[in-house]
Formats: sequence, structure tokens, C-alpha cells
Amino acid sequence: MPISHGRIREIRRAASKNRAASKTRCASRLRPGAAAGTAIALVGLLAGVFWAAPLQAQLAGSERAMVGDTVRVRMPGGIPVAAALLEWRSDVMVLGVDGLDGAWPVSVFDMARLEVYGDRTSREGFRHGAIMGGITGLFVGAAVAVALQAAGVTDQADQPPSQLISDAFTGAGLGFVAGSLTGGFYRGSHPGRGWIRLALPGG
Repeated sequence: MPISHGRIREIRRAASKNRAASKTRCASRLRPGAAAGTAIALVGLLAGVFWAAPLQAQLAGSERAMVGDTVRVRMPGGIPVAAALLEWRSDVMVLGVDGLDGAWPVSVFDMARLEVYGDRTSREGFRHGAIMGGITGLFVGAAVAVALQAAGVTDQADQPPSQLISDAFTGAGLGFVAGSLTGGFYRGSHPGRGWIRLALPGG
């Protein structure tokens, strides 16, 4: 029995609707992935700024560490040791360490890491706040994304279970960016005090 023209039109309309619905489902699955990719790219960019960029505000020697300051020194293969800076002798710091009889002279050329406890500059405050805020935002963002999906706010009927991982990564990335910017700008305007790493000769 031949198919009527009306029946053919109905079949074509149904096929067109199915294709449109399929495209919509694919787009809904791709959007979170694209958002996750954007968030990860922003994470990489901020990480490069925070960890790879040189800190021009950090200076070595007596320009930042003054007699009477508390410093923290780590020798190669050793653990950090907190001490009081008693005297500068050219490139040698004379330190007073609790529990150690007498002074401890050590050259800055022999140190693996040197920190001083003091007032941070705005740049140092921004970096410190951005790192701490980013770490906090990373976990908070992931937790919020998972909670929203568990509550059905962002969940879809045809959404695969693997989408939970994508949503978690997206939330973590967005939380990292938001936390880094919030913590960075706040600490940039309120630097406070803390341990400041100083550049060492040849470091």
C-alpha cells in the first residue's frame, strides 16, 4: 500500500524534531565541558602568575632583613630553623637560635631558603591572599557544584553520571578564580605581617 503524501510529511516532521532534540542534548552536554575547559585555562593562567612570576618586591640582604628581625633559614637538605638576626657581616648573618650555645654565623651563599617575618608589601599581600583564597575557593567551588547537582538544581534527566565529575571540575575552577581574586585584592589592600621569602644570591 503506497504511503500518502500527508504521512510522508508527518514522518519528516518527526525526524526533524528528533534531530533538533538530539542537538539540544549534545549542546547541553558540551556546555559544561567547555565551561570546565575555560575554568582550567584560567587556573593555569593564575597559577603561572602566582608561582612562576618573579617577585620584584622581595630583596635579599640587609634591605629587608634588619638586625633584631626574626628570620627562618633552611640549609640544603635541612629543615627550616627560626632565629633572631643578631648581626650582619658582609654576606654572613650572625643568628641567635634558641637552645644553641653561642651565635650561629651562616653565609647567604650557603642557604637554600631565607625568610623574614615582617610587614608585607601590597604585592606580597596580594600574592599570599590569592594563593590562600584560591586553595579555599577550589574546594568550596567543587563542593557547591556537587551539592547543587545532588539537590537536582543542575541535574538533567538525560545527564550521564560522568557529568558529576565535569560539574565538580567546573565548580572547582570557578571557585579557584573567584577565591584568588577575592583573597588577592583583600590582602593587597590589607597586607598584614607574615613570613616573606627573600631572594638569595644566584637563586
